[in-house]
Amino acid sequence: MIDMAEVNDEAAQKGVKQASEGAHAAVDKAADTASDRIAQASSTAEGAVDSATEKVHDVVDETRKNASQAASSATHAVNSALDDARHNLSQGANQAAAQASEVRDTAINTVQDRPLESVAVVAGIAALIGFLIGLAVGRG
Repeated sequence: MIDMAEVNDEAAQKGVKQASEGAHAAVDKAADTASDRIAQASSTAEGAVDSATEKVHDVVDETRKNASQAASSATHAVNSALDDARHNLSQGANQAAAQASEVRDTAINTVQDRPLESVAVVAGIAALIGFLIGLAVGRG
């Protein structure tokens, strides 16, 4: 005869086995879902990193372009200022040479027109310089 305890034990074991298989299937399904979500997140993150990298490269390229333009503009401004300074210096030198020539011509004309007065002025200046040198040497 079949014992009721054996029947109940077999039924319990069958139930445990079914529950175990169900739990195993649920764990496998959850693991597959998690794996899929991790793959999606990884793909999304990779896309974001690629996009950010591209944006950084664009910013670097734009900065390089702006710096090059600024350097070119500064170089042009410095060269222009140097050209202006050379021109102004040249004009100043020409004006100084012209004025020196006028002073020389005036001095020559004055000496030629008034030779005795010119010698007297030079003698007076020489005497004054000699007197000042004498004072300086006498104090030292």
